[in-house]
Amino acid sequence: MREDQAKIVWACFEEALPYLTSPCSIREILEELVKGAEGVEKLLVALDERINRAGEQTLRTDLTILRDRIVEGGR
Repeated sequence: MREDQAKIVWACFEEALPYLTSPCSIREILEELVKGAEGVEKLLVALDERINRAGEQTLRTDLTILRDRIVEGGR
C-alpha cells in the first residue's frame, strides 16, 4: 500500500476510535490487512472478508464502522 493511502486509512482509524469497543484488536487486524493490501480497494475487500469471518458481533460491528470510515475518508 502506498504511504499516502496508508495515511488515509490510519486517519480514518483514529477518527473511528471513540466508536470502537476493542480498539487494540482492531488495530492489530488493520495492521495485518494494511501490510498485505496493495491499495485501499484491496484493503476494503480484505476487511469485508474479515468482517464475515468475525465470530463476535461486537468485533463485526467495530470492523464495519472502520470500513465505513475508510470508505468515507478515501473519497
